[in-house]
Amino acid sequence: RRSSGPSLWRLQPRSLNSASCRAILPRDPPSKLCPLPSGANFEAMGAACCSGSDVPANQKDAVEAAKSRPPMEDVVQAKSAPKEDSKKPPMQWVIKLEKKEGSKLGVDVDLSSDVNLAVEEINAGLVADWNKEHPDKQVKPGDVIVAVNGKQGSASDMVEVIKSDTKLEMLVQRG
Repeated sequence: RRSSGPSLWRLQPRSLNSASCRAILPRDPPSKLCPLPSGANFEAMGAACCSGSDVPANQKDAVEAAKSRPPMEDVVQAKSAPKEDSKKPPMQWVIKLEKKEGSKLGVDVDLSSDVNLAVEEINAGLVADWNKEHPDKQVKPGDVIVAVNGKQGSASDMVEVIKSDTKLEMLVQRG
């Protein structure tokens, strides 16, 4: 097969050592093991010469190495398969609080999302009392209040409900 251009190369056996090769390319050779015409290009893929004595004893043939690797589609599936734990849905639960004269909710929230109330800190107050009484449904920093008395989708509207209502049902989400 003939082709033109700088990527053309061919291998020819040497006369005395059949394990050696000679690559004919358009640049100077890197060593005297495989003499090439002046100007031979050794940057082309596969443009290297070796003899049986140049190959390390533990080097495997490309066919042997390929047999020991899993098929490529198995490798791609293994790397792209999501972890089972990462697909857990967020956990949600309801807490019920009743405000009394002078009581505080005792929770600092971040209002930057405009949609939910992100819990930043738990202080003394109704939420801390809830946490003591319900250790399996504690509200912790990082949790998100997604609804208050059925009102959801607006952080400012939920804050108004918290300020105005005495009985609060809050839907809390984690994860």
